[in-house]
Amino acid sequence: TLGFFVLDLYQRKESVAYELKLAQEKARYNEHLAQIGAGLAHETKNPLGIVRGLAQAIQEEVEPGSNEYKYATQIIDETDRSVRQINNFLELTHPHTPELKSISLKTIVGQLINLVEMDVKNKGIIIKVEGNDVTIEADEEYFRRALLNLLLNAVQACSKGDEIIVRMESKGNRVAIHIIDTGTGISDKDLP
Repeated sequence: TLGFFVLDLYQRKESVAYELKLAQEKARYNEHLAQIGAGLAHETKNPLGIVRGLAQAIQEEVEPGSNEYKYATQIIDETDRSVRQINNFLELTHPHTPELKSISLKTIVGQLINLVEMDVKNKGIIIKVEGNDVTIEADEEYFRRALLNLLLNAVQACSKGDEIIVRMESKGNRVAIHIIDTGTGISDKDLP
């Protein structure tokens, strides 16, 4: 029985070594795929930025109610959606370790509003900021990305005359930021 026991241990050791080698090869392969995907994602974002810029230029040249303006808006919306998907993919390939630091909500909100200013102006949307400045501890990159996604969703849901309100509230040690729009809302089929 001792010989059987030694043989069994040896076979298990060989099996574990083989599985470990397979896992290492799979990890190397996955890392290689992630690098290829990240390179492709970066290369795709550049032409999308050009397409978006051209669509904005078209919007500046045509009447806001025209079909050309609507088509240009759709191009901008779809390029923004595609870039967000690419950014999500890049986040999977190179996760960012959160770095907490003190940031001013009003400063971040102001910077993000500047980013969407052209869209807001072209669509005839009113944007308001309410509340006092609040300093929070957060990872600035993640926080900016989350707020920008919410703000872009609000802009996409709005049309001429609609309003977006960015409201900052502080109660005790709790902080809330609301992005409210008077746009189309979420369709019943998409609510779930």
